[in-house]
Amino acid sequence: MAGLLKDWIILLGSNVFQHGFTAITYLYLARVFKPEEYGIFSVILTVVTIAQLIASLGMNRIVTREIASRPANAGALIQKFRFYLSLAASVIAFFIVIYLFYFEAINEITLLVFIVTLFIVNTGWNYFESIAFGYSKFRLVGITGAVFAIVIFLVVFISIKDCSQLSLVIIIIAAAGLLKLLIMNYYIHQLSGEGAEEGREGFSLISSSLPLYGTVLLSLPIIQMPVLFLSQFSGKAEVGYFAAISKFTVPITLIIHNLNTIILPKLSHKYNSDREGFKQMTRNLFLLIVLGGILLSFVSGTFSREMIWLFLGSSYDPASLPLALQFWITLNMMFHSFIGTVMVSAGKEKLMVKLSVFNAVVVGSFIVAGSFYGALGMSIAMWCGYLVGIIVHLYFLNISVEKFVSYKLITALLLFFSTGTVAVYYITYQEIMVKVLIGVGLLIVSYLTFRFVLSESKQKEVRDIIMMVRNG
Repeated sequence: MAGLLKDWIILLGSNVFQHGFTAITYLYLARVFKPEEYGIFSVILTVVTIAQLIASLGMNRIVTREIASRPANAGALIQKFRFYLSLAASVIAFFIVIYLFYFEAINEITLLVFIVTLFIVNTGWNYFESIAFGYSKFRLVGITGAVFAIVIFLVVFISIKDCSQLSLVIIIIAAAGLLKLLIMNYYIHQLSGEGAEEGREGFSLISSSLPLYGTVLLSLPIIQMPVLFLSQFSGKAEVGYFAAISKFTVPITLIIHNLNTIILPKLSHKYNSDREGFKQMTRNLFLLIVLGGILLSFVSGTFSREMIWLFLGSSYDPASLPLALQFWITLNMMFHSFIGTVMVSAGKEKLMVKLSVFNAVVVGSFIVAGSFYGALGMSIAMWCGYLVGIIVHLYFLNISVEKFVSYKLITALLLFFSTGTVAVYYITYQEIMVKVLIGVGLLIVSYLTFRFVLSESKQKEVRDIIMMVRNG
């Protein structure tokens, strides 16, 4: 168990490095490229990502689970996985070329070949990653991914100097991915060997993967499709603005992931042993996340224009307001993620699935409508869609966890949340000194509220929760 925990910690740390350096690489490219060229680059990456998800057929986690639980059947399972993945990738590669050629006006044959190569390489990485996880080789996957993320950043930083080098960027990423595949192939081949000739009786890889595949396809309109909708209805420059600002929220996304990883086992244990304590802990955590998130989003959104000028340059100034809203959207996503964690802890998985379907339909509809009005319209639409989702999620959470929080408090928090967003909308283009004074004033008000408005018992609860998260 200690070895597994160590491998998991290494994987988590490697993922932080990998996502961090990838975000830095893309921010550098956004600064070097013009918004329109960076928009084309983002469309290419989005199409490749969507194609990977579709080509996976939802089999990744099933393969990992089956190898871990029945390693004797791994050889036959891997052969089936490789066959299905190769067949799906071959078909989807054709549709990638058709889509990019006819819908995105990318008609340079050499570039299309490089894009298809990148798709095949990334699909191969998913194949090897699923197998490695099945054998609990977290360290191999994590370190390999992190090292090559750093290598890609260094090569891009040294080689890419102007917006005419889009093809070279794709070549660099694809070549690094190919080297990763060679390394993974060497180690995975040693692990799996020839394996058994026959798989487990009565087991169908395709039918077992269908539920997960449905979930993956359901998430596409919310997570991946916004870029393509923007490209079709508002142009590549708006895609460039929208794609560039998403990199600024990577640290918050990592915080969300790590927070949920830490609190899920604690909440699950509390739910089974002390229902009243579970409700108290979830209420306090929710208030801490809401108030802390609103403060973080307000301060970050207030200085969004300065971040844009510092990291991307003046050509991305129209992205200042969308970035300010993006911090609030990420906070909305944090609420969704936390509510999902609470529901899973309380054994409400079926309700969570139904709410996910609702989310996909509602948020997806807002996204389609917002894509006609550029990056700012898209950001406003996403903010509205997620806010509707939060209201519905909290309503059902209150029913399933017996008055999770009072509706008066929910109303007050939503008003506070909305007011903060509107305030940032108007503050973004103010002078820097005005922003500093507003920020300092907000911090003072927050401290005074904590110190003199909350009771001593509530202050102690907040400190205990902070210590719990800090200590994991």
